[in-house]
Amino acid sequence: MIWIPFTLLAALMQAVRTAGQKQLSQASSIMGATTARYTHGLPFAWAYLGLLVWLFGWPGAWPGPRFFVFCLAAGLTQIAATAVLIHMFRLRNFAVATMYIKSEILLTAVIGTLFFTEEISSWGWLAMIIAFLGLIFLTVAKQGWVSPLQLISDPSALWGLAAALLFALTSLLLRDASQQIAHDNVMLRASCVLVTMVSMQAVLCLVWMAWRERPALLALVGRPGLASFVGFTSLAGSAGWFTAMAAMNASYVKTLGQIELFFVMGISLFYFRETPKRLEWVGFGFLVLGILLLLVMR
Repeated sequence: MIWIPFTLLAALMQAVRTAGQKQLSQASSIMGATTARYTHGLPFAWAYLGLLVWLFGWPGAWPGPRFFVFCLAAGLTQIAATAVLIHMFRLRNFAVATMYIKSEILLTAVIGTLFFTEEISSWGWLAMIIAFLGLIFLTVAKQGWVSPLQLISDPSALWGLAAALLFALTSLLLRDASQQIAHDNVMLRASCVLVTMVSMQAVLCLVWMAWRERPALLALVGRPGLASFVGFTSLAGSAGWFTAMAAMNASYVKTLGQIELFFVMGISLFYFRETPKRLEWVGFGFLVLGILLLLVMR
C-alpha cells in the first residue's frame, strides 16, 4: 500500500510546483523554468539517494544497458510532453486538446497492457473509466461543451493526444526502468531511476540553454531562492510518482493522482472564494467514485 501515500505526496507537490514554476517562467523563460526544475532538483535527488543507500544498502548488481535506455527515453518523452503541453495553451481550441489529454489514464492502461508489464483487473478498468468520465465532466465545466464532430475533426485533438501519449509513455518507461534494479526496497529502486533520469535531463537542458537561451540561463542565477523552491518541490513530486509507479501499475497511480484536482478545488474554494459549478460537483463525484472503486476493488 506504499504507493497510495506516495501518490498523494506527488499530487500535492505537483500542484505546489506548478505555481512556483509559473512564477519562475515569468522571470526567465519556459525552458529556463524547466531547466531549473532539473538542475536545482538534482542535489536533492542525490541527497535522497544517499540517505536510502545508507539505510538500505546499495543494489547488489549494477543495472544493465536496458536501465539507462529506459531512463533516457523517459527523460526525453517527459521533456517533449512538457513542450507539447505548453504549446497547447496557445491553441485556439484549447478545450478540444484538453479533452484529449484526459485520455492519459486510459492510454497508459492500454499501451501498458499491450507493450509493457501492466496487469489490470476488470474492476481496475471500470474504476479508470468512471474516473475518466469525471475528468471529462470537469473539463466541460471549465472549458465549455465541445461537439463530437469538433472532437473528431479539430487539429487541436492531435496535440492533446500527443501530450497524453507522451505522458503515458513516460510513466510506463519509468516503471520498467525501476524493475531493472536488483533491490527489494521500492524507494531505493525509484530513487536510482530518479537520479539517473534527472541527471540526464539536467545535462540536456543546460546544453540547450547555453546554445539557444543564454540570457534566460543567466536570469536563473539571479533567482536562486525561487529556482531552488521549484527544484525541491519538483524533486519531491517526482520521488512520489517514481516510488508509487515502482510499487504499483502506472495506470492505477495516474488514476489516483487525479486527486490533485481536489487540492486545486480547495485552493479555489477557500482562498479565492470561487464556488464550483454544478457540473464540476458531478465530475468530482464520478472522480471520487472511480478512485474509491480503484482502492477497494482493484
